Amino acid sequence: AQAILIQVSAPRAQSKRCIRQHPRTYPPRCSWSQMAAAMAAGNKPSSDQPDGGIHASSLMRAAAGVAAVRNLSVASKGKRLLMFTSGTRGDVQPLVALGASLQAAGFVLRVLTNVNHVEFMRGFGLDAVGTSPDSEKWFKEDSVMLKCMADGNFLEFTKGLAAKAKEAFPKQLEAQWRQARDFKPDLVLSSALEATQAVAIAGVMGIPVVQCGLTALFPSGDDQSLMEEPAWLPRWCHRVAWQLVSALWFQSERDGKHATLLQQLPGCEPYLVRNAAQCLLLERTEPTLVGVSPTVAKKSLEWPEQVALTGFWIVDKGEQQQRMLRGDSMFGGGSDCDKVSGFMLRGARPVYVGWGSMVSVSAEH
Repeated sequence: AQAILIQVSAPRAQSKRCIRQHPRTYPPRCSWSQMAAAMAAGNKPSSDQPDGGIHASSLMRAAAGVAAVRNLSVASKGKRLLMFTSGTRGDVQPLVALGASLQAAGFVLRVLTNVNHVEFMRGFGLDAVGTSPDSEKWFKEDSVMLKCMADGNFLEFTKGLAAKAKEAFPKQLEAQWRQARDFKPDLVLSSALEATQAVAIAGVMGIPVVQCGLTALFPSGDDQSLMEEPAWLPRWCHRVAWQLVSALWFQSERDGKHATLLQQLPGCEPYLVRNAAQCLLLERTEPTLVGVSPTVAKKSLEWPEQVALTGFWIVDKGEQQQRMLRGDSMFGGGSDCDKVSGFMLRGARPVYVGWGSMVSVSAEH
């Protein structure tokens, strides 16, 4: 909320050029630890609160604790934020936590997401609108996507995204552009999968865009790329691999979305990024938020200057436990909880428990 505050506390820019030249006055790094402390204090569920309802949500109480760290200026309160997010549940749930914090801080938020995530988000008190196709159905029923995810084939994955975009993107963009015009945001936030159209829409509307990443995917010689080349390779090999990943990604976005954007959004051409080199040359002043703790990931000197590691965006433990006890299958309630508990009680204790966007190869796996 603090990083976004910098962009919305000033009056709406009068020109696109003014936005690019917005002063780099980011909040001090120490504020993130203060925010984390407030979140920890707000995470403790209160026994005198009812179990159900949006206002009883411990996530919302935790968000209010975070928001209390930094009082919004009079000019900032009520500023309108339009958030673009899509993908599987693992892609959107962190944005639920981020959105709840922003809303509790005093911003007016609307979220554009997949149709299958709308009710999930509304259950946390967010104004969610379904503008993208059902992602779960696509990943479960599309044989090509199932295979490339099971194989970990990034090349085939980008091809699949481009093919899906050509099929569904015209209707998706039409809905997103209609929502943007209706909502009249002061600032746009976007996850990686939605960044191409979010940047274009924000550019046409003359407002800033803050990109929100769930992991630090920035080209660097220090880290493996998504190609998963051996970690022991020299730095230049990692840089080449990252360049290949970037080329594949921008080609996928270009092939799947640019023609539709140019057709439906007159004037968006200056905001369409065609390659990694063009992306590096853009003089962006808006922060890029990454929902990772600086304790876990160290910011590389090769990353863009505006990257801010904010800490993880999570639905707190108390909220998850309450939903599980109410039988919410999205949080392990019901028969699935019994199955997992039984597995953990049998044999040695598990080494690790985690989850993400993945495919089970078989029932045995």
